[in-house]
Amino acid sequence: MVAHASHTSRALTVLERRGWIARRPASGDRRVVVVHTTTAGLTASRSMRAELHTELAGRVARWTEAELTEAAKLMRRLADAF
Repeated sequence: MVAHASHTSRALTVLERRGWIARRPASGDRRVVVVHTTTAGLTASRSMRAELHTELAGRVARWTEAELTEAAKLMRRLADAF
């Protein structure tokens, strides 16, 4: 992922304030910070993923099997492009 250091730092600060990550200095290199997901972060991530799954399922509930198959095919193609 390509991101400017200040943007990444700000995003990590938000996650850290929420208690979802913890930053620790890397041993041997003071310029490096190691980021760990906390238990609260894993719980939040699982919850958000479940909410997203439920929302998405509701949005495509009326799609035909052919439409779902085509959408999956196009999403794989898009992901492969990256």
